[in-house]
Amino acid sequence: MKRLLAMLTASLMTLVVPAAAQQTLDEIKKQLSSQKSELDEVDALLAQEDKNLRIAAMELLLKSGNPSFVQRAKETGLFSSDPELQRAAVAAIFEAGGPFRLVADLTTAPEEKTKAKAWLSYVRGALTVDEKVGTYVFQTGPYDKSKQCWPFKEGRNCAFTLAGAAISLAEWRGVTGELTLSSDGVLAGALRSTDFSNTIPFPVSVSLID
Repeated sequence: MKRLLAMLTASLMTLVVPAAAQQTLDEIKKQLSSQKSELDEVDALLAQEDKNLRIAAMELLLKSGNPSFVQRAKETGLFSSDPELQRAAVAAIFEAGGPFRLVADLTTAPEEKTKAKAWLSYVRGALTVDEKVGTYVFQTGPYDKSKQCWPFKEGRNCAFTLAGAAISLAEWRGVTGELTLSSDGVLAGALRSTDFSNTIPFPVSVSLID
């Protein structure tokens, strides 16, 4: 009886594990060739001479939902030497809604001078075990034409406002600040508490390339 059960179990296992789980080298090569062909086409779209078409292609690829296409479009826009293409990439990333992860450096000044930890607690952010780094995760809603900004997904206040080459954080709860895009696709700047007097800014960053 035990032997019969063992044989039945073995037979069922061969049915559960599909034969397709094992791929031949030729099948893998075909898949690689297909993926490379797709990415080559994406690169061609992002390299068009017509700037308007290039920007439109980047915006559509960022909305595609395909991780490879999105990453390619982000890199092209954020690392571009063309300020207009960079701005379009930043706007499209904001429009996608995130989530975004703001990272605060808490080592530059004591808490009594920055009140950074108090603010992170207020917005339900998080601290590392050594309390040297704070994080705050948030999402944005669609662009609000009346306020000319991307509001927080769960609120009416502006999360990001494009102000020339900078991104204003003027309507954040309890803090205010400004960020600029660095060469590595990171928004970097500082926040200052507005709930406490005589405070100094603390450094923050938001990566757009990850």
